[in-house]
Amino acid sequence: MYWRTDGAWECPVIVMIPCGGYRPGLGPFHAQSLESLAIHVPGIDVFMPSTAADASGLLNAAFDSGRPTLFFYPKALLNDRGLATSPTCAASSCPSARARVERRGDDVTLVAYGNAMERCRRAADALATAGVKAELIDLRSLSPWDEDTVLASARKTGHLLVVHEDNHSCGMGAEVLATVAQKAGVPVRMSRVTRADTVCPVQLFQSARSAALVQGGAGRGGASLLELELEWQAPTQAEAGLFTIEAVGSSPSDESVVMVECRVAVGDAIHEGDLLGSFETAKALMDLESPSAAPSISSS
Repeated sequence: MYWRTDGAWECPVIVMIPCGGYRPGLGPFHAQSLESLAIHVPGIDVFMPSTAADASGLLNAAFDSGRPTLFFYPKALLNDRGLATSPTCAASSCPSARARVERRGDDVTLVAYGNAMERCRRAADALATAGVKAELIDLRSLSPWDEDTVLASARKTGHLLVVHEDNHSCGMGAEVLATVAQKAGVPVRMSRVTRADTVCPVQLFQSARSAALVQGGAGRGGASLLELELEWQAPTQAEAGLFTIEAVGSSPSDESVVMVECRVAVGDAIHEGDLLGSFETAKALMDLESPSAAPSISSS
């Protein structure tokens, strides 16, 4: 209606859309990332923050704009106490179409948004151990998006990697790389790390979260652009007779749980299904049952 009436009628509508995987209990439907479908529609602002500060700032900007806005928020970032907003969040505002340069560097540019930002932070840390300084850019606004900031960084580093959780074909990464190829004016080595062209299955959703955006994909992509060789450390093997029991919390933000009551002691024989203890998560108290049997519990 805005375009048909030459601006006489506004459409101040904000649609909040949960998205993204990586945590238990997120479900196969609202864990998908469908931002490329929204970006394709002209006249609609599309945001996806990766921090609480940007979430509040972008939301305030959407209210002020009076424009139709699709606001994607990764559920994996909800209820994370490390991502709380400041007391002044009601007054904060992020200018639309402006990316946030989270980390400065001269060797390679990493561009991401939403859940992919955390993967790129880890990749930047890993590359730093090899003396590579990565510039990390959070797009946060996908339509419109900040071409100038990305172009300036790509020209500076000469290497560009775009990482997103959406499908590979016709995704935001393809748009960014095509724009840089057309407008950079200097040679830039480019690549992207994305999810394969698939949807999140139901029964295999746990493994799909890991396969959606392969862990280490951003690091491998950055290293490949710079022609570096990677060496992967094998995971530490548990001692014989010791087992790790994963306590899955009830909230998408649960990285850990707190034991409030232990129901077993050293020397006890454990049977499958025995109650081991009670745990506190972000949202509830829960009991943990043993997934297997053990002849006795050792002091280790």
